[in-house]
Amino acid sequence: MRVEEVAQQGHPVQVLSELSQDCDLLAVGTRGLGGFAGLLLGSVSRNVISYSRCPVAVVRGRQE
Repeated sequence: MRVEEVAQQGHPVQVLSELSQDCDLLAVGTRGLGGFAGLLLGSVSRNVISYSRCPVAVVRGRQE
């Protein structure tokens, strides 16, 4: 498996969706800082799932 880290300026959803064109899997994190603590997905991860050109894994950090 090859893993590539990319830093790029722009709107997160647009940049990640464009980068997903050449990926087999796109992994994104979620901060969980929105107003609704019970929601699993934030607006960026939800939209990346909708517009990505490959499967997306949303990874949530440990709850401490």
